[in-house]
Amino acid sequence: MMRLFTAIKLDDDMREQLISAQDKLRSIGLRGRYNKEDSFHLTLAFIGEYDDPQAVTDALARVRFEPFMLRLSGEVGQFDGFVVWAGLEMTDELRALGEAVRQELSAAGIPFDQKAFNPHITLLRLARGEEIDAAPEVSVGSAEMNVEHFLLMRTAKDRNGFYYAEIGRFGK
Repeated sequence: MMRLFTAIKLDDDMREQLISAQDKLRSIGLRGRYNKEDSFHLTLAFIGEYDDPQAVTDALARVRFEPFMLRLSGEVGQFDGFVVWAGLEMTDELRALGEAVRQELSAAGIPFDQKAFNPHITLLRLARGEEIDAAPEVSVGSAEMNVEHFLLMRTAKDRNGFYYAEIGRFGK
């Protein structure tokens, strides 16, 4: 079994803005597990534990989309009191890609998390006892990038901890 998800990997400019936002969060005293620079991504669909990555690859190969611009919204928010995230603008093109990925997975009978698509980048998972009721008053600088492909990724672990490994690339 592999823990799988589809994602857009972020470019250097976008990662720099996210690192800057993390620095601001640290400076206001938020403690927890900060995402590493090389793990920043936008999840399109979370599949979870699945034993047939080839079936997923075959389904995703049917997704068609035109390149588009992905932009940080500047917003910082929180889920469930312990996940702090940076928002992305929900453009028609991004929404269409998210829907196309989910439609092809569904058509192939591949289960995935059915939560509504809410484009965000996780910045931090707060430490126990560090729960917050509202989003921190921190903003993210502006950045945009051209999206020409998306990835099928798996979560893997080695002696240094968890990391994300690319299984397939789809698009231009």
